[in-house]
Amino acid sequence: MGLITKALITKKAPIPPGGAGRITFTGGLPKTSLDESLLRYYNEIGWLRAGVSLIASSIAQATWRLYRKTKDGDREEVTGSHPLKELLNQPNPWQSGHDFLEQHQILYELLGRVFWIKERNAGMNELWIAPPQNIKILPDKVNYIKGFEYSREGFTKIFDPNEVIFFLEANPLDPLVGVGRAASIGIDIEMQSFMAQYNRNFFYWGAEPGTVISYPPEANIPPEELDKIKEQWEAAHRSYGRAHRTAIVTQGATISTTDKGHRDMDFVNQAKMLRENILGGLGVSYSLLGGTESINRANADAQMLNFTRWTTTPRLVKIRSKMNMGLCPDYDDDLELDFDNPVPEDTEQQATVIDNHIKAGVFSLEEGRAMLRKGDIDPEHHFLVPVNYSVVPGSELIGEATPPPSAKPPIPPKE
Repeated sequence: MGLITKALITKKAPIPPGGAGRITFTGGLPKTSLDESLLRYYNEIGWLRAGVSLIASSIAQATWRLYRKTKDGDREEVTGSHPLKELLNQPNPWQSGHDFLEQHQILYELLGRVFWIKERNAGMNELWIAPPQNIKILPDKVNYIKGFEYSREGFTKIFDPNEVIFFLEANPLDPLVGVGRAASIGIDIEMQSFMAQYNRNFFYWGAEPGTVISYPPEANIPPEELDKIKEQWEAAHRSYGRAHRTAIVTQGATISTTDKGHRDMDFVNQAKMLRENILGGLGVSYSLLGGTESINRANADAQMLNFTRWTTTPRLVKIRSKMNMGLCPDYDDDLELDFDNPVPEDTEQQATVIDNHIKAGVFSLEEGRAMLRKGDIDPEHHFLVPVNYSVVPGSELIGEATPPPSAKPPIPPKE
């Protein structure tokens, strides 16, 4: 087998697989400005993961269709098999179309930038999502973007602009570096993490923030004896399994606590505030995640409608524009992709409007049934019709046209 033939049938990933390295912490606190920290918080903060996952799953569930533009400016759907449709169904050998778009949206919400690598393997087109934290856009004075540099653990590869479809969330500080929505709520995410760790330590280390044992000066206890007393105290009273034991100290020592208790910290209201801030920053309502506080059916339906209209649809529009600009021309300039409208129809409101129009005589019964997709009226069926309905020909509603009044003859001048 020749080298060229062997290279054509050998499958490979455009970049080495694997996650990022260990996150660096400064002064014991994670840097929320680092991409790796935001990705890690997604795995640790429940409300962040719930909100981002809801958006990503709604994006992945969208139905995409392929159209061909006609000469008269209209378009017709490509119903048969097509390589572009197959690519969207399975972008690469290890991901389905649903998995691909879900991963795309998770990264986009957290970091604000996603890079699709267009790869050619064994004669087939493939799409891969490169870790955005390892991609750097190379600017160019003439072409604006010279390329995309991927670098991780000693491996570096530069992709041409035509090999990458990139998505950037607008960043007013740097147009070539996107900023995710998670960055705008980074402080709230960090506070949520700190509060959870504080609660964990509260129960783990003894149900009290701290204890002070004080001895009078005349006790004159040597340092080694103080260390021994500290070890004995922690062995007997520290940790949640030893809380509320009786403590006995000698030589005139007194015991006091130093910090506030849980009730003073008001964790319940803090948790609600952080939850609302995190979900609000993502554009997700608490009721969409199963919350039932002060919610009824009407409010739940309205929030679902707003979510699909103002959260899901704008993100799908961005994906559609990028695919039509960077993916469809690779197959044909006349092709374009579009998604089915995810906003559900308000059938109840629509039926009310049609009913009012029928009563007012704007629509007929046949027209109203056609709008509700109920089909034509079957002569064999019977319908309940109000007694005040009457059949009026359209000519009577319009009225017969009356000729305009004839102009009076001019008055002859006097002799």
